[in-house]
Amino acid sequence: MKTFVGDYINGNYTLAGDDAVLKSQLISILNTPIGSRFYYPSYGSRLSEFRFSIINYFTINLVSQEIKSAVELLDGVVLDSIQYYVKDNKLYFNIGLSKLSNHY
Repeated sequence: MKTFVGDYINGNYTLAGDDAVLKSQLISILNTPIGSRFYYPSYGSRLSEFRFSIINYFTINLVSQEIKSAVELLDGVVLDSIQYYVKDNKLYFNIGLSKLSNHY
């Protein structure tokens, strides 16, 4: 998936390879239920299914797999690391991404 920014009227577009754009694209994929976009049934994740799940290693593994699948939808981005921690009975993930040199 590539994001272009620019002036629609004049047709001046540039590829947005900014880290903030990648972060927003990943958040969009993770927050979109899989199969909810017409003509793009593989877009999204099943992350919302785990919202009220018990935090255990099984759930953490499933959520990690959803994050990995979401990163695969980002063109030119590789998942370097994924770490989790639990604080106040909430599950948090730190995700390390890197951009491929021939993209963006």
